[in-house]
Amino acid sequence: MVIQQEQMIAKTDIAGLVIAGGTSKRFGSDKYKAELLGKCLLDWSVANLQPYVADIALNLPVGASSTDHTCIYEEDNLGPLSAVITGMRWAREQGYGWLLSTPVDVPVLPSGLHDRLIETGCSYTVADDGPHGLCALWSTEEIDVLQMLLVEGKRSVKRAHQFLGNRAVFFPASKSTDYFNINTQADLAQLKTFLE
Repeated sequence: MVIQQEQMIAKTDIAGLVIAGGTSKRFGSDKYKAELLGKCLLDWSVANLQPYVADIALNLPVGASSTDHTCIYEEDNLGPLSAVITGMRWAREQGYGWLLSTPVDVPVLPSGLHDRLIETGCSYTVADDGPHGLCALWSTEEIDVLQMLLVEGKRSVKRAHQFLGNRAVFFPASKSTDYFNINTQADLAQLKTFLE
């Protein structure tokens, strides 16, 4: 299912979602709370989305809270695609037609990426190191199709994009810190070194 987009999507019709509900087993603690140059990773991700969206929700571990943004929880532990569906459902309930998602463990993104996704419509990011399926723009009209995939046990975000016909947007890194993925404490320390 391809959602045709004939004109630029307005910021007022886009909600943002920071995906931070994972268990962070390899990291050893709640990754979204980890500090990078004086800001927690959650704040980095919120700052990445803020210029492009009218509202932001945080997909956090069950029981976590925020005083600044709506928190939504993926209680079945089915992974990031389930988190996206939960975010899309929240966005649609708030009256938004689109959801711009970003993962909390990729805090540095190249300038202009979100503009390109919004210009393209239903789309996801591909960089030199491969696809970044959670750096994506989703239509809330796609909820039922994604829910069907999840019920069938198809949890791959990449395959969901392919099934929906969402466009791959090639957007290469402009510096070594772009798309740097934080899985471990060592990754975080390395990124700090690169940014200092």
